[in-house]
Amino acid sequence: MSNLQDNYPHWFITTSFIVGFPHETEEHFVSVMNDFRQQNLANAVLLSPLCNKTYEAQKDRCDLFVEPEKYGIKILHIDNPFIDSWEHSTMTWPQAEKIVQRETHNNLVEHNITAMCPWEWIGRKSFNNQQQCDDHIFLYKQNKKQYVSLL
Repeated sequence: MSNLQDNYPHWFITTSFIVGFPHETEEHFVSVMNDFRQQNLANAVLLSPLCNKTYEAQKDRCDLFVEPEKYGIKILHIDNPFIDSWEHSTMTWPQAEKIVQRETHNNLVEHNITAMCPWEWIGRKSFNNQQQCDDHIFLYKQNKKQYVSLL
């Protein structure tokens, strides 16, 4: 990552982290994030809780989701394909979601690392001006919030 930043300073580097793998503790995840921020390795970081959504087309997914109990994951609700609910010995889905919210806020406020995903960055480059892109992204996020609230 440092090599990319040194040789391509104009690149907008994004990455993502998943919170809540079995045996992962909140302390461990925060430590990893602190190291990552300290090294200033990316312009944007997307955080998300471990996802165990079950879709018919994904029956042959990784073993972690095919047999979650093998890894100590207990699936609490699998009726709703849009909401994950799980727990294991060191974390629950609601705890992982809170960590995501808190660390995303810390990234932006304390470290100026955005939560912008790559399509947003590409969109910013393709619109004629920044305000058009910001308006488009705002509308998308509002529509997404409205959709999610209907579930």
